[in-house]
Amino acid sequence: MRRSARPFWLWSRRAGKASDKGLSVNGSRGQFSKSRQRLSGKTSIQKLYGCRDVADVRKGTRGTVMKFRKRFYASAREFATDILYLTRNTRWLSSGNLNGAISPAFRERLMLAVTAVYGCRYCSYFHARQGLKSGVSQQEAAALLAGSMETCPPEEAVALLYAQHWAESNANPDAEAVERLEHTYGTEKAKAINLVLRMVRVGNLAGNLWDYFLYRLSCGKWGN
Repeated sequence: MRRSARPFWLWSRRAGKASDKGLSVNGSRGQFSKSRQRLSGKTSIQKLYGCRDVADVRKGTRGTVMKFRKRFYASAREFATDILYLTRNTRWLSSGNLNGAISPAFRERLMLAVTAVYGCRYCSYFHARQGLKSGVSQQEAAALLAGSMETCPPEEAVALLYAQHWAESNANPDAEAVERLEHTYGTEKAKAINLVLRMVRVGNLAGNLWDYFLYRLSCGKWGN
């Protein structure tokens, strides 16, 4: 006498247990055959992408997304906005007004304050070196890159705090901060400060964008 067919729910249950053990159902008779063991999440990520740590790669609905903590240009429009701002003030910069408005040491302190927020490694090295040449002490440069203003001249404190806020707000400072800057230093000097901040922003975000490409290409081994 022919045995009745097994109910579907029983096959589903057996198949579920088999998949947990790395097995697969083969044929209608319910015989199980060994299949390739699936690699664990960490092992598969390392094997496919060569990453040292699973934290370097995150699986999403659109594929593999890399984690990158530095800020960079997210769009061509954002980059064009900064370049256009500098282009509009080319004559003012070329006439020497920038050097007349703020000293080289003050300029480098502003650039170091912004670099501390954006974290570009190239700008950190370059402006720390330029700062030392311009009269900024090694202690000041290290403190600014750490986000501290304690060692800086008191008369520059308002501008340096503004630079930090300006970078953290993605070049969109509060109206009160802008007003205080102009009230403290005057319109002409405030304009020079904003130009310095815009210039160093371009360098930082462009440098971080390059590091982002390196990070993606190397799966997190370079650029971070």
